[in-house]
Amino acid sequence: MTIYHVFAGITSTHHRSLRRSYVPTHGIEPHLDLPTVVVTKHLTAGSTLTATAEPRAIPGFGAITEKNGKLFIAEQQLFTADRRTGSYTRLSTSDCKGSTSMGYLGNTLFVVQAGSLHAVNPIDGAYKILGKRDAWTGHTSMAVSGSELFIIRDEKLWKVDPATGQYNQLGSGRWISPAYLAAAGNSGKLLAIENSHFYVVDEATGQYTAKGGQAWKLTTAFAAADESVAFAIEADGLWRTNANDGSYAKLSDGWAGRSVMVAMKGVTC
Repeated sequence: MTIYHVFAGITSTHHRSLRRSYVPTHGIEPHLDLPTVVVTKHLTAGSTLTATAEPRAIPGFGAITEKNGKLFIAEQQLFTADRRTGSYTRLSTSDCKGSTSMGYLGNTLFVVQAGSLHAVNPIDGAYKILGKRDAWTGHTSMAVSGSELFIIRDEKLWKVDPATGQYNQLGSGRWISPAYLAAAGNSGKLLAIENSHFYVVDEATGQYTAKGGQAWKLTTAFAAADESVAFAIEADGLWRTNANDGSYAKLSDGWAGRSVMVAMKGVTC
């Protein structure tokens, strides 16, 4: 199991880097056979995080996703990044400021940027806006499951047509902002953290079930590895969660500030 995390501390002096650090997970259930890897894009001056590769500068801060082991990062512009070395390549010089969430479906990147949903060519960065402009303002969280696209915005869960950008509310739940959404493999379920709770969501109906107690009060990032394992940055710590029962364990400290995260399963280090 591999987890990638992009982190941004808020300081006046910025040191930007993409870093990879190992986090021990032995003895924590559910057991993972591969080491957990944390990639950080750290903007705190004088960071002392132990890195397994030399840090490489990546401007900006916004949204992250992955496909087949390749990282995609959207902020000032759209980048691809090597998960091992941190080296990056600009896909486009188009403005990606104001990106709040992104996902990869089929052969297309989907990015919520400046309040609109963009369909982006992952090879050359060419894009078009899907649906109405400014339909996705404010905080958003996106998940891709199978051939479906889901976005939380305006305290509602939406199912989005990836061809047209048209959307319909899924379920009647109120998802108080900031809410975090992730796909649970191809299980037909979504995972979410909202209003201190961890939820398993039926992606067909939007019905949801809380797992565990009210442990998630200061969450800043969230990602799912599969239907049973998820990760969160909570109260400056990196946590691993059993999605079956909501139990959790802290992996490490030192994650203060804004952050975005993506989990990658079955990718070697």
